[in-house]
Amino acid sequence: MACLAFRSKMNALDDGIIGLMEETIQKHIPGRFKGLVVGNQGQHFSAGANLVMVLNAAREGKLDLIEEVARRLQYAARMLTYAPFPTVAAPFNLALGGGCELTMACQRVVGHAELYIGLVEVGVGVIPAGGGCLQMLLRMEDAMAAQGQLGPMPKVKAAFQGIGTATVHTSFDEAQRNGYLRRTDRRVMNKAFLLFEAKQEVLKLAEDFQPVKERTLRLPGRGGAEALKCAVRDFQLQGLASEHDGIIMGELATILTGGDVSPVQEVTEERILELERQAFARLCGYEKTQARMDAILKTGRPLRN
Repeated sequence: MACLAFRSKMNALDDGIIGLMEETIQKHIPGRFKGLVVGNQGQHFSAGANLVMVLNAAREGKLDLIEEVARRLQYAARMLTYAPFPTVAAPFNLALGGGCELTMACQRVVGHAELYIGLVEVGVGVIPAGGGCLQMLLRMEDAMAAQGQLGPMPKVKAAFQGIGTATVHTSFDEAQRNGYLRRTDRRVMNKAFLLFEAKQEVLKLAEDFQPVKERTLRLPGRGGAEALKCAVRDFQLQGLASEHDGIIMGELATILTGGDVSPVQEVTEERILELERQAFARLCGYEKTQARMDAILKTGRPLRN
């Protein structure tokens, strides 16, 4: 069995770690390893993407490079989801932004009870671009279906609210109740046993392994996006959202509703990922987004501009 461990400041995801993820899965030899644990023994599982790298590229106008890095992160995350062997994430403490996306990409999660997990990208002026928008749609579809709320819009509204408010769940149980983690995911009370329990989960899954299959989504399209944008404009009129918030949320609305599609069309996962990384690169080009990134790096607090 193999373990993929990050070793960077706050375990932030950068180009080197993305390359390590690609290499780890591509070099997996059938029969040599029964599966993969994604975990480490640092202070945090992962505090998200390396903002310094993104901000420097944005300031230099290298939006194509930013989109390519997002594409590689999406690809690495999808390899975790669709790997021909079990993949189990073992998150603890902070699993934010890209760390949350990698957790959600794994086939199973064995997490510490004290877990702070969420997609916080809106706070720095962007949207999730490592598959987070797609994963939220898939999870909210399952959660809404369990509540009897069918159709294209309920899952979109739930995902829009979760990502748009940059919600951080403050425990494993809270994240599970709100659909960020599956009912099949497992909580570990003692952090010292986290990697051991994740390994046991891999071995259990390997006994009767069933690969994950891709899904298609029915999404509301342009009409649904306009409904979400109208709600954001109401917040702006009340002084609860800025003009730049409106731009960010508009991009998010377009991604989650599938772009210019009909509610009877089936939208592929690849299409959502394409919309996601294109929006991320566009948003990085805004000076106000760059100012938000700079503020987080310098003060640790979000800038409301």
